[in-house]
Amino acid sequence: MMTIERQIEYLHDQIDVHVRCGYGTEARVLERIREQVSDELRKTDGAEIPGLMERAKAAFGRQRELEATWDAPTMNDRIDHAFDALLHHGVVALQDAGYTMSDGWEDIAEARRDAPNAWGGTFFHRQDVERGVNGGGLMLAFGAFESGPRHEAESLRLGRLICDELRRWGVPTEWDGTLKRRIAIPGFEWRKRRTTHVRITPGEIAGTATAAHTLTLGGRDEPFRGQALEPLLADVAAGELDFLVLANDATGSYVQAAEAYGELIAEWRDVRPDGFTHVKLCLPGRSDARRPPKVPGYEGYLDKEILSVEDVVTIFEAFAERQAPPDFYERIDISASMGG
Repeated sequence: MMTIERQIEYLHDQIDVHVRCGYGTEARVLERIREQVSDELRKTDGAEIPGLMERAKAAFGRQRELEATWDAPTMNDRIDHAFDALLHHGVVALQDAGYTMSDGWEDIAEARRDAPNAWGGTFFHRQDVERGVNGGGLMLAFGAFESGPRHEAESLRLGRLICDELRRWGVPTEWDGTLKRRIAIPGFEWRKRRTTHVRITPGEIAGTATAAHTLTLGGRDEPFRGQALEPLLADVAAGELDFLVLANDATGSYVQAAEAYGELIAEWRDVRPDGFTHVKLCLPGRSDARRPPKVPGYEGYLDKEILSVEDVVTIFEAFAERQAPPDFYERIDISASMGG
C-alpha cells in the first residue's frame, strides 16, 4: 500500500507533467488536477489538497514566465507544424491522445469522422507525453485505414510519409521501417506552448529553403524522391490517374498535368510573397483553334495547349530542379481567372 508520502510525491510529478506538457487550458488542467488529487487522496482527510492546488497554480505562473522567453521555434513547435501538415496529406495526426494505445486508436477513430478523406492515422498518448516531458522523446503509433490485403503496404507507406514530414520540419526520427516498432522521436528539451504562438515554415526551420517536393497522384500525396515521371504522366494521359501535381514544399509553387484528348495539358504556378503567377504552357506555332468540347457547354482546349507525355516530362523535370519553365514553351497567363 502506498504511503501518504509516496502519494504526495507521485502527485507532485503528475502536477509537473500537467503544467509543463502544454496540453489543455490552464482552467481545464487545474480542474483535471483537482479531480486527480481528490481521487488519489480519497481515503485521507484531504488536508493536503489545498496545498497541492496552490502548488499547481504557482507552477502555471512560472511556466507562463518561462514560455515568454521562448523566442526561437522549439522542437514542439516543429512537431505541431508537422502534425498539421500531415492532415493535408490525408493523415489524422493527434497529440496526447488518451492514456493507452487503445485509447489513442479510439481518439483516431473519433477524429476520422471529421476527415472523411483521411487514409491513415498517427498519434502519441499521455504515457508518451510523460516520458517526453522528462526528456525521453516520443513514440508514434501509426497505421493505414485500409483493411484489406494492402493494409501492410499502405501502413509502411504511411510510416515513411510521417518520417519524411517530421524531418522536413526539422524533427529527427528513428524507425526500422517495419510495423513491429513505433516511430521514435529521440529525446529533446520539451517546450510545448500554451499561451504564446509562433508561425514557421520548413525553410525557416532548416535555415534555408528546403529542397523537398511532394507528388500528388490523383488526390493522394507522397514525398518526391526522384520517381520516374514518364510512366506516371502516361497514366494521366491514359485516364488511369485523374491528374499529377509536383509541389515545392517550401514555396507552395507547383506544376500540374491533366488528361486532354489522350494527351496532356500542363499548368505552372509560381508563388511569391506578394502573390502568384499561374500559366498554361503551350507549344509555339500550333493552332489557336479549340479542340471539340468533351463536356457540354465547354469550348475545349486550344490545339497548342495539348502536349505529349515527353513534353510534360521536361516541364516536370525543370520544376523539380528549381528551374523556370523551359523557354521553348509559350505561356498563357491565367492568373486572373485563378484568383490572382
